[in-house]
Amino acid sequence: MLRGPQGTLWGRNATGGVISWITRRPTSDFEGRLTASYGTWDDVKVQDILSGPLTKGLRARVAASFNRRGGTTDNLFAAGRDEYGDIQENTVLRATVEADVSPSFLVTANVHYGRYLAQSPPRGFFGALDATGARCPVDRIFAGECQGGPGAGNFRNPDPNPHEAYSELGSAEIDNKNWGGWLRGEWDMGDGWSLLSLTSHDEVRRIQNIDVDGSGTPGQHVQFFIEHKQTTQELRAAYSSDKFDGTIGAYYYKDDRIFTVTIPTLRIGSYAERDGESYAVFGQGTYAITPAINLTAGLRYTKDDIQYPNIAFGQNGRPREDFATPVFRTSRSTRGSKLTWRAAADWHFDPDHMVFGSISTGYKSAAVNSALPTSNAAVTTTEPENLTAYELGLKGSFGAPSGLRYSITAFHNDYKNIQVGATSSSATVIVTQLLNIDSAKISGFEAELSATPIRGLSLDLGLGYLDGEYSAPATLRIGNVPLDGKRPVLMPQFTISGAVRYEHDLGGSAIYVGADGRWQDQVFFGPDNLPTESQDAYALFNARIGWKLADDSLSVEAYVKNLTDKEYFAHIVDNGALGTVNVTWGQPRTFGVQLTKRF
Repeated sequence: MLRGPQGTLWGRNATGGVISWITRRPTSDFEGRLTASYGTWDDVKVQDILSGPLTKGLRARVAASFNRRGGTTDNLFAAGRDEYGDIQENTVLRATVEADVSPSFLVTANVHYGRYLAQSPPRGFFGALDATGARCPVDRIFAGECQGGPGAGNFRNPDPNPHEAYSELGSAEIDNKNWGGWLRGEWDMGDGWSLLSLTSHDEVRRIQNIDVDGSGTPGQHVQFFIEHKQTTQELRAAYSSDKFDGTIGAYYYKDDRIFTVTIPTLRIGSYAERDGESYAVFGQGTYAITPAINLTAGLRYTKDDIQYPNIAFGQNGRPREDFATPVFRTSRSTRGSKLTWRAAADWHFDPDHMVFGSISTGYKSAAVNSALPTSNAAVTTTEPENLTAYELGLKGSFGAPSGLRYSITAFHNDYKNIQVGATSSSATVIVTQLLNIDSAKISGFEAELSATPIRGLSLDLGLGYLDGEYSAPATLRIGNVPLDGKRPVLMPQFTISGAVRYEHDLGGSAIYVGADGRWQDQVFFGPDNLPTESQDAYALFNARIGWKLADDSLSVEAYVKNLTDKEYFAHIVDNGALGTVNVTWGQPRTFGVQLTKRF
């Protein structure tokens, strides 16, 4: 994981950072792994991986996984208290082939496919109005003492909890399919030079039904559909020597999307087409001034062209389909370009310790609100988001006997025109919003410590602190709530995480036990910081115990997640004038066993 803007080397600009997943390469020797587990709600997972040579100079790796699980929640609306929120099929297939075309030219090809067929997680219901239609205090809302508005049938749920829900949808279906592939060519030209070409194409089709009001009376449910195709091409030339490592390259990105949102009970819907292209050239180099001091500098120029040739709103919308006679039809386009840069330095003042710092800029292209706009004026366009990030840190290790390793980083992020999403509502319909907030400043630090004080025992500890707020004129509001001074979304002030694991050698095999946990401070789910859209501080703990052979060829373990069965909210939406507060609960306590065989 890399913090802050990473656009100079990692594809399209990302203002928040990058999590890089590197696929395991096919191996020259045959190997494999089979993992199977069974847990709460008949949760069955199977994963199989095979890797090895096909012929001389040709290797392959194939991975497949399957998951099925019963419903996690009783649907009290349906006769017979039907289970709700199951996973019928979660299948993933990947195949990678690697070929030594010549001693200096390597080609790797990958194809992948996924299918996810399930029900949407049920939404918990809290009424927000008293019997007179007035707004209830927050403590009464979350005590289940209040009711919804007329649009929710004045429904009240006296005992909201993650194990029970209400939905008139017999099946809140999710049906996701994705497939694609990539082709990578690497040419070692000698004398420190290399070339790389990476071409990829992916397609996604997603349909999802959500019971929006979550009440015990037939009300609103929303159906989303998206069809997304994207193609990328990247070319890189790299040079490496004793004192210098550098890369220059060019990048192209194209996507085409169709997106529909429908509310069948209100007989309304929206349709949108999006065509986007992005071009970039970039370069970054690191120079060793001395064996202990390195300087890094990078530049990236990005140009975006995004077209929405068709945005429509009308009656009787259907997934995938445009309207024959829409209420209104419009179009939008955004174009932008930006030069971003990065400067960094690191100093290994000791073989086992280093200090580092960086200043970098990031850019997020403009966006258009095309999800269920009820009027032409609701099709708003944001300005691009810009970020300047500063980072200073220290990390290293002390070696035996403690095995202590540490990393301490302080940072400050300065956002301009930060983009946020929100919802508002009338008495009958929820409306999405997309807007810019003038600026936001976020500062903080992260500290990570790990140690192996005695043989077989490993300890990990993480601490985090974040402080930040939005800055906006008093006229910038969501509903009637000004955004100036509000805390950014999903940003806890303090976090603490830790893990402990002990392994005891039995001679030819070993047993182990482990536990981990994370505590986080209060967070808000919306930029307006409503008290009904917040999650108080809470902690989650997991534990496991297992046995394995000394060569790791066979292992068996039992695990429990959310050990204390903590009830918490993963997301909350206050629907305002509808008089409802809908929540998505976090996963309750789950148990399971897992068997792994390596060969």
